[in-house]
Amino acid sequence: LKLLIVSGQEEKRMAIKNSEELGTNLVIIAKRLLANKDLCKLLVYDDAKPLNHEDIKDPMSLLEKNIRIVPKINKNETTESRLALLFTDGAKNKENNEFKTLSLNVLVYVPLSSWIIEGDSLRPFSIMNEVEKSIKDKKIDGIGKLNYKSFELNILTDEMSCYLMTFELDVYD
Repeated sequence: LKLLIVSGQEEKRMAIKNSEELGTNLVIIAKRLLANKDLCKLLVYDDAKPLNHEDIKDPMSLLEKNIRIVPKINKNETTESRLALLFTDGAKNKENNEFKTLSLNVLVYVPLSSWIIEGDSLRPFSIMNEVEKSIKDKKIDGIGKLNYKSFELNILTDEMSCYLMTFELDVYD
């Protein structure tokens, strides 16, 4: 997977050659999501009017709380909405041993008690919409373009739901 670094007018391409670099790229995606003010509000404010609240003063404080790059959600964490990001698979290019494609999963956890929000939508789908606005078909600096492939209901308990959104990250052409 080739990385594009833009410095001024000059473009340089780098490659993701080893798995260690995947963590750095997951952090870049998480930061892109944290920059979405409405997404942060939907994750933090659990009332019916989350978008009427003031912006989160320090969105980075939500990293590893509401937006996780360590994909662990405890069974007792059922009172706030959360996202968990993880690369689930990758294919190497046989010609140069760099990554060719990666699959990114975004798990959208929403307590059932928080589903209803003001307007004609439901919280999980509003969160998914904000994730799409942030990363769907967008080129993430240094990573490539994230293509939205699918979503599905992943988990449903008597307290929590989880939707799985799948994105594919293509190599730079």
